Amino acid sequence: MNAVTNENTNLFIRINMKCYRIHIPKMTLKAIGNPKYIQWGYEPKAKKLMLTSVWHNEKNAVHLHLTKQGVCYVYSKAMLEGIRCVGGVLTADGSYLLKGEKIKQMPAIYFMLEKAIFMDEDDVSL
Repeated sequence: MNAVTNENTNLFIRINMKCYRIHIPKMTLKAIGNPKYIQWGYEPKAKKLMLTSVWHNEKNAVHLHLTKQGVCYVYSKAMLEGIRCVGGVLTADGSYLLKGEKIKQMPAIYFMLEKAIFMDEDDVSL
């Protein structure tokens, strides 16, 4: 975990716990190589969510479907409810902004769930 780069500007995701949607902007996807598939990882002790790229349909891989603007949305009620239950984070029904840290040696980004910023529902700028 010590191999974090300083290239973390604009690396974020937004999680909406009302509709169990994860918004992944194109800058975040670019940082992990613009993959066709991604995988999620969760580290319960550290309360970190990891996003990593995979290049083919591996087990538990999520195939990305991008909008014309290069943004993608991933829906997963089971994963987000599991994180909420196990980690005691993201407890309010609303949107959270999570800033990420790029891992230097691999195409992955970590998001600290305890540092999630609760967003006003009227803030649709992201």
